[in-house]
Amino acid sequence: NLQTLQPPQCPPHHEARPLRVLLSPTMPRLAFALATTAMVLPAGQANLYCPQADDMEGGSSATIVDRGYSIYGQGYVNGKAAYNLLGGWVSFDMDVSNAQVGVNTNLYTISPEGPIQNSGYCDIQENGSPQCMEMDIIENNGNCLMQTTWHTEPNSNGGCDEGGCGATASIPSSKKFHMNATFDADGTLTTYIDGAAVDGYYPTPDDGAKQTVVDTMKRIGAVIWSSQWEGWVPSDWSCPGYAGGLDYSEFSVSNLIIFAPNGVVQGLHPTKCSDTDDWDGTDDHSDDHSDDGSDDDSDDGSDDGSDDGSDDGSDDGNQCIIDSNYDYSGYDISYDDVSGSDDCCDGCYATQGCAAWTFSSDQWGDVRCYYKSSKAGRTYSQGMTSGYLPNNNLIRNTTSMLRGAAKVA
Repeated sequence: NLQTLQPPQCPPHHEARPLRVLLSPTMPRLAFALATTAMVLPAGQANLYCPQADDMEGGSSATIVDRGYSIYGQGYVNGKAAYNLLGGWVSFDMDVSNAQVGVNTNLYTISPEGPIQNSGYCDIQENGSPQCMEMDIIENNGNCLMQTTWHTEPNSNGGCDEGGCGATASIPSSKKFHMNATFDADGTLTTYIDGAAVDGYYPTPDDGAKQTVVDTMKRIGAVIWSSQWEGWVPSDWSCPGYAGGLDYSEFSVSNLIIFAPNGVVQGLHPTKCSDTDDWDGTDDHSDDHSDDGSDDDSDDGSDDGSDDGSDDGSDDGNQCIIDSNYDYSGYDISYDDVSGSDDCCDGCYATQGCAAWTFSSDQWGDVRCYYKSSKAGRTYSQGMTSGYLPNNNLIRNTTSMLRGAAKVA
């Protein structure tokens, strides 16, 4: 049963946290639009899932769209399937620009023994719900700091128990970032925020914890949950004090993709990416309609209407659609020092998860290509040069994450 994403516990503490299934969420007041990126996936990628709105459910404060959602105030969203994620990954963009410090925003997995629905909720804590394995991909303290936590043992005996094996990282200054969580075949969970690995776990997950992940994924699977709540946040001593902002706090998740090479263990089978409207190569919807009202139409006008790479020449090399006088703000994965903007397209193809890029040459002499997971932050900026992968290659670098798992698929 899908859980609302729980925040990872701070490793030194083992206090019980309250049940986070939200029975009376506040009414939604959506203050921003979610960005979704059209894409075409290479044929033959089995068990690559792009959850649509019907594949998720949530409280009244959640606005659910294809491949994403937003939550305003106390609320939750959960999926309807339990995936075997061994050899796979979960990838998404998160926007915490409007999240309040002291409020927990999150995305995590639970592994329920019972039915995949809210009534069958479980997590690692003793809080009235059944206890089960919980893998907190990300729990945020507002928009200040995040933590990834393993919870594999329903006790307080040490290791990845109720207190968890946790690692923290700062949230990027843009407050909009890309997350990727990989699950190795041996049970190891590794998370990346804008391409940087979150590490320094305390305590370090041992072989027993990894084996629990392996056994649980095979037998039960993992359900995606996400929520916004107050009562516990990671590293509350490292961020500004809580100001009671849950009712005014908001965050969103977009571009959600799940690769489960071993498929769904239980629950309703979600939509495969090959079955979405984006599969046919059209680019007719809103990769960046969240910017402002002025550039919704310009994004799918003459520069990307064809989306076949012809805008960039017909050579045998990598092809990108050039977007002059626009900056793609946020969604950074990494950057390279380069000699000129011509290097950015090849660099994007060489960067895992890259879908777009912005070239920057500043007054201090830094000449760089900034690689992005999305162009949803597209804004007009005279003199800037950006670009993105044409639709037939848009998730080429997403599928590069499959290389290690392709033997399993």
